[in-house]
Amino acid sequence: MLRWSHATLVHQDQRSVPFCQMIGFGVRDLMGVEGNNRNLLVIGISIMVGVGMMFLPPDSLGSLAPWLRNIVANGLLVGLIVCLLLEHVIFRKGKSDS
Repeated sequence: MLRWSHATLVHQDQRSVPFCQMIGFGVRDLMGVEGNNRNLLVIGISIMVGVGMMFLPPDSLGSLAPWLRNIVANGLLVGLIVCLLLEHVIFRKGKSDS
């Protein structure tokens, strides 16, 4: 029989609470932004990559350097980096698009 303790539930939720708060802040900020294909693509890919990184098993990052492992293991940080790369490098707006 599987028993859940309060400590187990709190430990699992410690990683998801800050991520959920950040998504809430982001959604609130995006309500004033035009929902064109570019913006939706940047948002969708960033969220998918960030959430996906949160569910990787810790053993899968064992071959990385310790400093890089700490960055890659943080889904919020990886999602932010992906968002910045998509927004400012890959799907960069031209001066005429502003």
